[in-house]
Order: sequence, then C-alpha cells, then structure tokens
Amino acid sequence: MGSHAALIAKVESAQEGSRELDAHICCAMSTEDGPFFNPFLGEDGSWYVQAGIGGWQMKHGDFPHYTTDLQDAVDLVPEGWNWEIMRWVQSAGKVVGDASVAKDMDSTPFEGKAWSPALALCVAILRAVEAGDG
Repeated sequence: MGSHAALIAKVESAQEGSRELDAHICCAMSTEDGPFFNPFLGEDGSWYVQAGIGGWQMKHGDFPHYTTDLQDAVDLVPEGWNWEIMRWVQSAGKVVGDASVAKDMDSTPFEGKAWSPALALCVAILRAVEAGDG
C-alpha cells in the first residue's frame, strides 16, 4: 500500500466525520470485495468510489460510515486484533476520541487521537496499514 500520511492528517484534524473521509478510507483499505480507488464527488453531490474490477462504482450509501459510526470503524480492525477506545474527554464542548489497535498483547499499539471515537479508531487503523501491519 502507498503512503496514507495525508489521509491520516486529514482524519486527525477533521472536526467531524464525513462521507468524503469515508470514501477515502474505503479506498485506502483492502477489503474482501477487492481494491477500491478514485473517490470522487458526483454531479449529484454524493461521494462515490470505483472498484478495481471492471471500474464499477458504489454510491455514497453503499460503503460504510467509518468516520461517524463506531461499529463501522470497529469493522475495519483486522480479525483477531485488539482494539480499545481508551477515553472520551470533553474538550471545548466536543467529545475527543483516543483509540489504539494492536496485533496482540505483546505488540506495540498504533494510536489515534481525533475529535470522535470513530475518527480516532480510523486514525489508529490507518497508522497500522501505513506501517504495513494492517
């Protein structure tokens, strides 16, 4: 996988989740459905992604809400990995997420901090993928 540093920075600094971020995360992750690429904003104002096989497209509602739904973010964690939302802290009236993921109890965890638990978990997972562990 290529570098995800720019996407990690964008997710970390986001004040809230969005379908744009979801589309970019979908494209950054390998899934059972195959590689996704080219997130783009359609003429109808909805976010789309293209899949690697045949160039078919998924509409904005067809891929998970990774950045706004904690369960969708948890579903990104590789099977068998440990994950944790360590705390939710009120900061300037917003809930701040602090999350980590690790292959096992002996592995150094990948951490994420962001404006929500789902965003924080996405950051941690993207860091693991960036390191070649995800």
